[in-house]
Amino acid sequence: MNPPPDMSDETAAFDAGMADGLDPQPTGAEFGVDGQGVTHSSSTWHHRICTTCGNSFRRNDLVIRDATTGRVQHLDPALRCAATDADPAASWDEQAESEASAFAAGLLETWPPRNGVPVTRLPRNAWQVSRPGSTRPPLCQGCAHTFRAGETVVICPCNPHDPGECRTAIHRDPGMGLPCWEQTRPEGYVEVCPWRLVRVTPR
Repeated sequence: MNPPPDMSDETAAFDAGMADGLDPQPTGAEFGVDGQGVTHSSSTWHHRICTTCGNSFRRNDLVIRDATTGRVQHLDPALRCAATDADPAASWDEQAESEASAFAAGLLETWPPRNGVPVTRLPRNAWQVSRPGSTRPPLCQGCAHTFRAGETVVICPCNPHDPGECRTAIHRDPGMGLPCWEQTRPEGYVEVCPWRLVRVTPR
């Protein structure tokens, strides 16, 4: 009987492929000849704050780098960052916003949070949404990224009798790959507010 084949090489190759698939890396330089690139977890600008729009750089964010200054900016038209008014793709049109809202509503109906915790969709004027020039914007406790307009969040339910008292938010947007509420509060409630460190008023 022949001995079983050594699977160590195949296992190592499979593990390497899985790692590459979860965080694909550019094959050459980080930026193309047009200065554009994609943010990865290993990118030097990942998690930093964009000096133009005030938002953090997330994985898969399309960006552009200025060849002279080296400054990196978002190319997402919804952030109104590096895109210019002359670019027809620069405006976040109402149809795209409506479709995103409908998609988020469908996900919420299909997968509601435990214990009926309210979920809020952030408008552009929400205080949690980062602004251009922000140096210390509010960050999500789960992913440590900024909040963007249109994302769905849970406002900390530490005081259910006065839900506006604590306005700190945490992402609850599975459509955007941000299930931070379930990851940090899988039980679906808080006993002590993790931000203000006060005990929750019983319902």
